[in-house]
Amino acid sequence: MIHDEKKHIVEKLFNPQKARELLPREIFNLGFRTKSEFEKYLLTEFYGVDNYSELGKFKSSFTKRKDRAWKLIYDVVKQVGSEDHFGVYALSRRFYRDILAYVTASSIEEATLLGNVMLGYLIPKNSVLEAKFCEFGSENSIRKNMMLLDNISVKLKRQNTSLASLEKERENLVNHKKTLQIIIDQLKVKRAE
Repeated sequence: MIHDEKKHIVEKLFNPQKARELLPREIFNLGFRTKSEFEKYLLTEFYGVDNYSELGKFKSSFTKRKDRAWKLIYDVVKQVGSEDHFGVYALSRRFYRDILAYVTASSIEEATLLGNVMLGYLIPKNSVLEAKFCEFGSENSIRKNMMLLDNISVKLKRQNTSLASLEKERENLVNHKKTLQIIIDQLKVKRAE
């Protein structure tokens, strides 16, 4: 969604009469899934500040606007997310926040089935795979999966680095142990003399 388009739709959300003109799909496509995301967007785009404490005398108007608009966004996101649509679904383990993959499907059931076939081996016995609707269409599914792939590569690199440092630390401890054992053995020999 274009920046100006997004800002125009958010402005409509501030006015209850104009908000009724918006389709649920338009509101969902704004991309706000959490209240903190929406709050950060409002602060930077409409008030030109980075955090709430910098608002000064505009705090009450900000809070009213934010609460009114967020109620509408939250209701639409909840409604659209629970319905079946053709689009991109995020697959994750129940009760975990990490997303395993994004798939294109026409329903939650289809997305879950695809996820179980492709990612079933990653799901522990006591957990279940969940599919959550993310966006309409399929244009961004490859980009989203590429971002996940990049995140996994970074985690693997970090773990390889920490494995190398653990091996080095282990080697140092083994050498330290050997050195201490040599010192103790020499001290025992001197005492015996």
